[in-house]
Amino acid sequence: MKLAHGTGRVIVAPKKLPPGNYTLRLAAAAVDGSPASRRFIQVGHPQRQIASRNWGLAGPAISTHQVSGTIANPKVIEIPLTVGSNTPKEFAIQEKQPNTGNLKELWNAHNAFKKENGYGHPPAIWIDWVELEGPHSAKAPAWTQRREVEEHANRKVGGTYNGYFKGGHDLARTFLETGKQQKGITDEQEAKFRIRTFEENGPSYRRYLDDPLTKKGSLLTISDVNKSEFIALPPEHPTGWLKTKHVVNSLPPGDYKIRFRIGTIKGTPVERHFVDFGAVPDKDQFHHLATFGCT
Repeated sequence: MKLAHGTGRVIVAPKKLPPGNYTLRLAAAAVDGSPASRRFIQVGHPQRQIASRNWGLAGPAISTHQVSGTIANPKVIEIPLTVGSNTPKEFAIQEKQPNTGNLKELWNAHNAFKKENGYGHPPAIWIDWVELEGPHSAKAPAWTQRREVEEHANRKVGGTYNGYFKGGHDLARTFLETGKQQKGITDEQEAKFRIRTFEENGPSYRRYLDDPLTKKGSLLTISDVNKSEFIALPPEHPTGWLKTKHVVNSLPPGDYKIRFRIGTIKGTPVERHFVDFGAVPDKDQFHHLATFGCT
């Protein structure tokens, strides 16, 4: 794509374009060495009055976009479009023209370049591909369900620590001291097992609960303390420790986005700075979908 005489355009003109909402999507890159001021594109309806010598857009541009991609790594730009019954059924993509809309302002520079290279302004924008998607069907209102993970994690870890580990330890001590059966402690062997279990595992759970980071988020651990975090989709609830307050009662079909904020702990090895993301259709099942590096 280039400026002035012979303005380069990419025109999208489907044979059928019923009214509705569309998405124009393209992969674009700035040509190496092109000035920053020329790394912009405009989208609009193409000018068809050839005699005017203004072969750009008819009327104001629909939108203007900066091109930040490179030839090696083009960036995808998405432009929402609305087509009505009287909307021209074609769209053009071109390099941004002067704000005045007067291409004659560039003719002197164009002629100077033409004497030098034979064709005029060097191209500044490269388009890899263009696609038009739509019309989009009417969508239900978007909703967001957010979970503060520390609430569930602390309830789970704290419940396990205070109930099974420390609670079992205290009941076992009472049994050994009094000889009287306690809840879940019926003999000396069980009592000694619960004491040993607390001594081996209790410190890990206590350390988790005492860490300041668990007051504002959860820690993912390699041990059984807190291996994973869940976001339950309605009508499901995570493990029963703390029910999710669902925004909707059921999950309608559609495309969804999951967003989470995560960070690494200073001083930990870099090979542990990764998380796996996946679906959990049933207990002890994990269907891997993606792996993300954390910074």
